[in-house]
Amino acid sequence: SLAKFIISLQSSGGLIATTQWLERTLDDSACKRLNIPQAFLATDAILILLNQIFSNIKVNERIIEKHVQTEMPFILTEDILMKATKNGGDRQILHEKIRTYAMQVKENLYSGKNENNLIQLILNDKSFKLTSKDINEILNPNKNIGFASFQVEDFIKEIIDPIIKNQ
Repeated sequence: SLAKFIISLQSSGGLIATTQWLERTLDDSACKRLNIPQAFLATDAILILLNQIFSNIKVNERIIEKHVQTEMPFILTEDILMKATKNGGDRQILHEKIRTYAMQVKENLYSGKNENNLIQLILNDKSFKLTSKDINEILNPNKNIGFASFQVEDFIKEIIDPIIKNQ
């Protein structure tokens, strides 16, 4: 909510600019005297909160891996559909089957009944014309992260390392 407050402050500056035409009259100074300090104080509060959060952050890689494995089949349904269509499947029929299977699996996950078995449902359905090898290639997380690893490495090299070096 602090960030929303800061964002809202820009509108008063815009309103003043539309009526004052930058003539620097005295009737706009109250807004400036209020908004500028409030924006800095709110930003400072956000930075204090972020520092408290990030100084105690713990990354549980097993939990992250579990979430990735649970969600990856849903995220990659389009890739599965494209591969199955390339293999000769009917796109419209396969799309409906994926939608139906995905809804069924999501319902089961929400009710706590089982793990994500979307891939198994697709593999068991012969109309997809997919092999385990096809699916494993599609689901390989390293092929689905884009430039994330490069972005992280650049961020560490350009931002984090200089901060650590200066401390």
